[in-house]
Amino acid sequence: MQSDPQYESQPISPFLWMVGVLVCVGLLLVLPNLSESPREPVVSNPPPIVQPDNDAPATIAPVERIKTNYQQAAYLVDRRPIEKPDNGYATSASCNECHANQHQSWHDSYHRTMTQVATPATVLGRFAGQEFQFGGGEKFTLGRSGDEFWVEVENHPQLQRSGGGKLRLPIVLTTGSHHMQVYWFSTGQGRTLGILPVVHLRGEERWIPRDAAFLQPPDEGHSLEMGRWNYTCNTCHTTDPRARFEKESHGYDTEVSQFGIACESCHGPAEQHVAFQRKKKANPDQLGDLKDQIVNPGTLDHVKSSQVCGACHVAHRRIDPKGKFTNYIPGTDYDKARLPLSTDDAFLEKILVGATNKAELKKSYQEQMLSQFWRDGTIRVSGREYNGMLGSKCHTAGEMSCLSCHSLHQKSSDQRGGKEWANDMLQASKNNDTGCLQCHEQDKYLSTKHTHHELSSSGSRCMNCHMPHTTYGLLKAIRSHTIDSPKVTAVGRYDRPNACNLCHLDQTLEWTAGHLADWFQQPRPELNEEQKTVAAGPLWILKGDAGLRALMAWHLSWKPAHEAAGTDWIPPYLAVLIDDDYHAVRVIASRTLKQFPDYEQIAYDFLAPAQQRRGPALELIRTWQQKYQTQLQANPQLMIAEQGKPEMQRFQKLLSERDRRPILLAE
Repeated sequence: MQSDPQYESQPISPFLWMVGVLVCVGLLLVLPNLSESPREPVVSNPPPIVQPDNDAPATIAPVERIKTNYQQAAYLVDRRPIEKPDNGYATSASCNECHANQHQSWHDSYHRTMTQVATPATVLGRFAGQEFQFGGGEKFTLGRSGDEFWVEVENHPQLQRSGGGKLRLPIVLTTGSHHMQVYWFSTGQGRTLGILPVVHLRGEERWIPRDAAFLQPPDEGHSLEMGRWNYTCNTCHTTDPRARFEKESHGYDTEVSQFGIACESCHGPAEQHVAFQRKKKANPDQLGDLKDQIVNPGTLDHVKSSQVCGACHVAHRRIDPKGKFTNYIPGTDYDKARLPLSTDDAFLEKILVGATNKAELKKSYQEQMLSQFWRDGTIRVSGREYNGMLGSKCHTAGEMSCLSCHSLHQKSSDQRGGKEWANDMLQASKNNDTGCLQCHEQDKYLSTKHTHHELSSSGSRCMNCHMPHTTYGLLKAIRSHTIDSPKVTAVGRYDRPNACNLCHLDQTLEWTAGHLADWFQQPRPELNEEQKTVAAGPLWILKGDAGLRALMAWHLSWKPAHEAAGTDWIPPYLAVLIDDDYHAVRVIASRTLKQFPDYEQIAYDFLAPAQQRRGPALELIRTWQQKYQTQLQANPQLMIAEQGKPEMQRFQKLLSERDRRPILLAE
């Protein structure tokens, strides 16, 4: 990551024009010109109408279909990772024989669709007629021929062939189906895959560049990450992955027992279990030495049951010093397969044993970990919930496990639809304070003496204070899985925002620190003048790094924040976020904008170049001023003076001090 001072104080041109606008909307002619990001792609999204399929690839002769689980052409099966049960795995189809209800709830889950073969039944994005042109001259054209999908690539340095020209490659696998879907194509080098640089965003039903789907700087190039699926992604997105790199062909011959996160990912290899149960039913007296070897996470202790989830929901490093990956089998010794990452000194001492330049390596490691952890060691990105729980005394000193709140299968008593349950796999009865009250006394903790809020308010909900939305992923804020108590620190770079101010966005850190000192005798931190006088929400929006700004863009739409902080002050700050440098921040801000009916007439496209984003941001400010200028009272904390006029010098100062170091959050 960059740490050069030039990234810390350089003026931010896309925002300085906002300062002028807040002084007087009529001064448009004197605002500075905006520069368009040189690498933003031109994305074509035709209306979703039925069009004839593109012609079949001329370089691929028609072949007879073979009957596989996915009805794919034989040549496609040969060019993608193959599904081949091994190592005692029997696949989820065998589970349906006796466990129909559990099999159905697994089928409803998004675990099942984490990896799928690309077919008309699984592909969500519209392929025919889609073209994507990137700033470096790379061009991608998507098409469909019958039941097959393909991408035509031009001018990409990773796929150059002698003689140049276009290269047409088949789409063979998909990743995800809940929020977005990613597509993998065959590179023609064994079963090695490459990734499309565009992603289908399900909520908006449109294609977006990959650097808009994940929080990272606007890309200077679009890597196809060839081989990444074969060696890394398959670790958690399939069941029993086997990378199998071939030195002679310099390609992968990857196999898996089953695509997607299937039954045996959590219960372990089931071949012997199936054989035992079948023989038990047919000849119960002739079982001999045959044993029923299957794992039920619900019957394991809280440590081992959580490790089942922690096999994938973890940031970890390989145990084998030679880099050989070891699959984790549920119920076995977790430490032989996974070493969860941490930023504490004990962990660093463990991995740096024998290093001669330990201090230098420690500093380098801690900087690298900022792509996944907050400065206090709390996990910052989604999909790493196990790291968060390992930092929680409820788990380490108590008996809390993942199954204390979540359920691998939807219970028959749960009246929710299958997809509603699958959204977060929470038990219906644990979607509120009852999860905490399993261990904590209700009379003591669910009381105004403890919460200092009305019991009916969101401020008395356990999770809002002890599991705030400080984790980022999937273009939204997600609850931290490190359970702790609210506290105010002198928030600086990479410091985690506190739970109180994620609701009370309109209050200062000084205000929060005072209440926590009065209520819980917490020591007051040393705060600077801005942290004492500027509300936390505006401060984080204007000065924070891109990851913090993404969290703020989400929290501006959060109902508990609206209840605590109001909404009439939000539009000027939302206008800043819809013109952010980072695509992902703008995607989230665009969703927040839709939550405000007063501004629904504003036509805004989060992928538009900088100069085209200027108009919607100006219109948002103009509409806000017309609606609230005579109603707003002066509020120095929000930098609003009399008659709704912004305090321009303070506003401009914070913008000029924005943390502009490149941020890449490794989801």
